[in-house]
Amino acid sequence: MKLSGTHKFVYGLVIAALALLAVAPAFARPTQNIVEIAASNPDFSTLVAAVQKAGLVDALDGPKRLTVFAPTNDAFDALAAELGYHNGMALVRALPAEQLTPILLYHVTNGNRPANSLFPPKSVRMLSGETAQTTWGGGVRAIDGQPILATNIRATNGFIHVIGGVMLP
Repeated sequence: MKLSGTHKFVYGLVIAALALLAVAPAFARPTQNIVEIAASNPDFSTLVAAVQKAGLVDALDGPKRLTVFAPTNDAFDALAAELGYHNGMALVRALPAEQLTPILLYHVTNGNRPANSLFPPKSVRMLSGETAQTTWGGGVRAIDGQPILATNIRATNGFIHVIGGVMLP
């Protein structure tokens, strides 16, 4: 069957619409804020416990645009082992909020910072007041020496980039 010019145009529009529907979730607006995303992911349970203990939940779930470099549970466990604790949760339980707060704020920067805004390597001012340096070498992106494992997790109030270590100011 041969299609007329009009039919070809309509057929093309239908194919384009179906293709757009297939990729629409990738462009969908996020429905959760940074805290909600972290709380819904079991790989961030230690981070969430630390944020709660430090009293930073309200700061991270508000309307202010932020970017969080989120250490995984494994990252907290590795730091805990270096410091002689059984695991990351034991470390969080042992540290007072006054010690957790500057560590956690060293993982947050103001604004929407997608990964492409962090490279080429540059200094990033963190909410702790200190700067962390991004690096890129051998195919590995890192911040403050910690590998960036996943990027551009969009939240209603910013971005989350997953890192494989806990940064210490």
